[in-house]
Amino acid sequence: MNDLTHTGYHQVVRRNSETTTGPNYPEEEITNALAFSGAMGLLAANLLGGIADDSSLVESTKERMKEYANRSSNK
Repeated sequence: MNDLTHTGYHQVVRRNSETTTGPNYPEEEITNALAFSGAMGLLAANLLGGIADDSSLVESTKERMKEYANRSSNK
């Protein structure tokens, strides 16, 4: 992941072209990055529910994760 940020190779390649310097990310990469971020947020919420010993939070985040996975796979 570091190559995609902090002036890593993949970030630099995507920000430079023959004519311009600036954001030049394919829409599919943006969509994938947002989906990954959402999944990690749900995973973190689920783990926090476990740490807090809050079974209702754990179960609700599991359900949200299933919904999120189904929504993401249908696109």
